Amino acid sequence: MKIVLEGTSEEVGRMLNALAGLPATALPRSQPTGAMPVPVDCPPALEALIKDWAADFDLTGKRHWDESASNTGPELKGEALRSLGISSSNGKVLAWVMSKGGLTHAVHEFVPDKKLARAVAGNIAQVASILFVDLAQTLEHFDPFED
Repeated sequence: MKIVLEGTSEEVGRMLNALAGLPATALPRSQPTGAMPVPVDCPPALEALIKDWAADFDLTGKRHWDESASNTGPELKGEALRSLGISSSNGKVLAWVMSKGGLTHAVHEFVPDKKLARAVAGNIAQVASILFVDLAQTLEHFDPFED
């Protein structure tokens, strides 16, 4: 059984107490938690990562397959993402991304083309799903720039 009560704290408190056979009193108001302030500026490590990721991004997706995997060298972008995920400032990164409305909007701050911004954000989220899970979860499920 599921019971849903809607109303003010006072109304819900009276209803719960009435159900329990107690005198009607309001529920105590919850105290605000000490939320982390949202950074005004993008953390420099995230800004560098986004700009680097977008710099040579191939929208067709063919470049990777045309190159030999042995010639690509170490994956510096993935390593930068992993470092960002384990850094002590990753909470500021997540707070800033969420203050922008999600990863696509955050990338769009540095990548003016909306189609490219969405593709880069999606690719970052794919890699982040292994290396920085919390960042991957900030990707908007639906394309926010779609008409």
